[in-house]
Amino acid sequence: LSDGNPVAIVFLRTKTRLQDIDPSLLEDITRNLKQPITVFVVPAKDAYDIRFFVPAGELQICGNGTRK
Repeated sequence: LSDGNPVAIVFLRTKTRLQDIDPSLLEDITRNLKQPITVFVVPAKDAYDIRFFVPAGELQICGNGTRK
C-alpha cells in the first residue's frame, strides 16, 4: 500500500484506559514521530480503544487513520 497519507500506529500495552492517558503525553509522542496523523490503540474488552492525534492536538475522528 503506497497510496494515501502516512499514519503512525502506536499499540500501547497498558491496563490504563486510553481515555485516562494525559493528552499532552500523546501529543508529545505524535510530534516526535513526525507523521501527519498518529493513531494510539489499546486493547479493550472485545474491541480496541482508539485516539487520533495530529501535532497540534487530538482529532475526534480521522478517516485516513482508519482501516478495515
